[in-house]
Amino acid sequence: MERKVFIIFLVIIAVSCYSQSVQQNQITVEKAIEVYESGNKEQALQMFLTLSKKGNFNADFELFYRYINTPEASYKYLRNAAVNGHEKAMDYFLDRTVYRAETFKRANPKEALNVYKKYLKKTGLENNKHTIDTLDFLAKCAELPALDSKKFCKKYDLFYNDEDIEKNPYYIWQLAEEASRENSRFEESNPQLILQLIICGGIVPAEFTVAVKDFYGYYKKNEVHEFRIDNYVTSGYGLNFCVIREENKNNEYLKKRVNSFQEKIKNENQEKFHEAVTSYFNFVDQKIWTEEGHDGSGYIAWAIESSNKQKEEFLDIIEQMQNTISRNSTEDINDLISKYTEIKEKIDALIGDGQIEGPKFTITLADIKKTEFLWQSYKNSMIEFVKNQFGVEASQNISKWIYQKRIENLMNIVELYYDYN
Repeated sequence: MERKVFIIFLVIIAVSCYSQSVQQNQITVEKAIEVYESGNKEQALQMFLTLSKKGNFNADFELFYRYINTPEASYKYLRNAAVNGHEKAMDYFLDRTVYRAETFKRANPKEALNVYKKYLKKTGLENNKHTIDTLDFLAKCAELPALDSKKFCKKYDLFYNDEDIEKNPYYIWQLAEEASRENSRFEESNPQLILQLIICGGIVPAEFTVAVKDFYGYYKKNEVHEFRIDNYVTSGYGLNFCVIREENKNNEYLKKRVNSFQEKIKNENQEKFHEAVTSYFNFVDQKIWTEEGHDGSGYIAWAIESSNKQKEEFLDIIEQMQNTISRNSTEDINDLISKYTEIKEKIDALIGDGQIEGPKFTITLADIKKTEFLWQSYKNSMIEFVKNQFGVEASQNISKWIYQKRIENLMNIVELYYDYN
């Protein structure tokens, strides 16, 4: 009896093992994806891992693409899929190591070239024109000696870790800019270092490709040329970075202009002048986002550019107070106030409880009222300052200019309404 029970037990184990073997053999990447997309991501993970252990490079790509792994595991999965001919994996690998590397640790053009050659051999695409061009470009990137980035960063107290660099857009390209200028802090500054830094700091492929080709040419000629990020940006991301950086410089410039003019203001009007300038800047900083309708991939850049332009015009008006105001004071103030009131009422009727909406902006009556409150504050403080500093006639003229500009602002809102509705 015991012998029979034992034999039955062995049969059950054998059947169970066979059943598991059959089930494993029936696992496919397609089935694992179905399980993943049905919401059972943990079960799908085990399926992908089983396939990966059996050498399925498609499963390797899915593990890279669908799950958060350690950097080492992620790199291993992606590389293995790429060298075995997985097209998307190859694209991701080139982005990760070259075109969008962004950081010192990820940038590895020599390995990218090595993997790409294996990919081409596996897929038989060696003679394709696109792949020939890519191969040539990668060869240029890999030609330079590898930069000892860890040593370089330690020497000059620079960011080295990925997470630090990723918080600072175009960080390595800014180092390349510095390396290309006279009196750089980098003792090694030369065409090779400039190109090495450009290659390590790729973020946008189109920008990266042109910059590398240009400075590879200078490297071969052993010529130092100034590298400027704004000469290469083609994306909204790059444009926004450059304009925000320029805004920081412009803010310093505006501050100097204000300080310079403030020295000419009567002591008793210093506070009124400061209030007028501050209230105008606050008004403009609000208006560019709530009324101007900047749109498209570079909307941040265009908004900031608009702000800078308006602030400079405002300071020009103050610096040329007497002549400029006289030239802009032909209209009657009551006519201007009537126009202003009329256009406000029109906007109220057009927008009502709705809004003007574009891909990157919305304008509501609530937004306009907030901006209007800041405009009123600026108007009152500016007229009071001019009256005390330059006299009644000047304050009347500046009042006309203020209304003229506000009417232009409101007319722009009407135009946006008809453009987007």
